[in-house]
Amino acid sequence: MSVRETTYRDVRALEVDSGKVKALLLPDNGARFISLIDAESGREWMASESGEHYKPIREQTSYIEGDVCGMDDMFPTIDPEIAPVEGGVRAGVEYNDHGEVCRHGFDWELKDGKAVMTFVSSRLAYRYVKTCYAGKDGEILFDYHIENLSDDPFPFLWAGHCMLAHAEGGRVELPYGEGEQGEICFDEDGEYGVRGDRITVTGEMLVSRKFTPEGNAYKFYYLNPTPKGEIRYRVGDRAFVMEYDKDIMPYVGIWMNNGKFKGFPCATPEPCTVAFDKVSEGEKRGMRSVIPPRGCFDFTLKISVQEA
Repeated sequence: MSVRETTYRDVRALEVDSGKVKALLLPDNGARFISLIDAESGREWMASESGEHYKPIREQTSYIEGDVCGMDDMFPTIDPEIAPVEGGVRAGVEYNDHGEVCRHGFDWELKDGKAVMTFVSSRLAYRYVKTCYAGKDGEILFDYHIENLSDDPFPFLWAGHCMLAHAEGGRVELPYGEGEQGEICFDEDGEYGVRGDRITVTGEMLVSRKFTPEGNAYKFYYLNPTPKGEIRYRVGDRAFVMEYDKDIMPYVGIWMNNGKFKGFPCATPEPCTVAFDKVSEGEKRGMRSVIPPRGCFDFTLKISVQEA
């Protein structure tokens, strides 16, 4: 097991090697989880755009103007909105498109076999600490510690925007049963419906299709909380596995891009504290996550590659 500084394309990266998998993080670019290599098969599990130069996401640009790949932390929103508060230090301040943390560099250090990355927001008054290290069984662990630095409640959502490398026939596997209900967030072809349509989730909606530049891209959320905090993406006899506390991250969104978005296919499961991409939209549906004044929000993600 090791942790060291390295490079990814033309930018600085931090490598955490568990012996079973090797993870790369980009501390100067939102602490993005950009790569996961399976030591047994050599497979790259994270989706990645091509090109010699890495395109960062800037503070004042659209999220999709930069490289859209790997796993970003969406905090404190996905869709932009003015902070849904009536007063306090965040009143009138915008929650950026796809959140704020993905747009900024983090301070970082390698300490005791861990990569510790920290960002402090003056705009929204919080400290965001992301620590990555190898677990005893060869998994990669991410510990999160988010502090509210103000005397006001901080309503937010956190979502793991986990873009996995497309493989025809790859299947997202979740602990939901047959006949589970969902709601369309978007569907480029209208194949399953339009935004707001209630649907019954079918198995075909969770399978990556053959890539074509016009392959449909769609996203939906499950309406009910997840029965178990586990998401798998199975390709052949191996699976990417993400595990977490279902009570902290109760909702799951699925974005399947078979090519239509940027000609860049991926399968993207998104565990989240609040569904439907926006804090205020979640609140309308009784979904609410808030960091109390001077309080903290802490959780852990466990990432591994397993036999399917």
